[in-house]
Amino acid sequence: MPVFSSADLLHTTLETLFVRVGQDPQAARSIVKSRLILRMRVTAPETDVVVNGRKDPPHITYGKTSLRPDLEIELSADALHKILLGELRLGSAVAARQLVVRGPIYKSFVFEDIFHSAQAFYPKVLEEVGLDGY
Repeated sequence: MPVFSSADLLHTTLETLFVRVGQDPQAARSIVKSRLILRMRVTAPETDVVVNGRKDPPHITYGKTSLRPDLEIELSADALHKILLGELRLGSAVAARQLVVRGPIYKSFVFEDIFHSAQAFYPKVLEEVGLDGY
């Protein structure tokens, strides 16, 4: 059974999470320093998260946008959930093609910083949105 029963629940969870990540000075600094536009395409259910590192503080957009990403990742909502809980390592997800990176792979370090910051907040966010049983 999928963790997220609807795109609305996934969107609410990610929005709550990324507000917290944006308040982490180290993650925000890493994103701005990269000067990248990063798109995370999440499937099952579908949503996009676009992180604009060309703005300070970074600007996060949910859903479709006209911004052209420098780097894009695609993964299922369940794979994202496992990564954020620390149950699936980023390298393992890439090797198993559960996480697909498009764009210059050497620039993907920014996603690693975002994911590491998000892991610290994720269990509390799950609790807040009523998914603490997962």
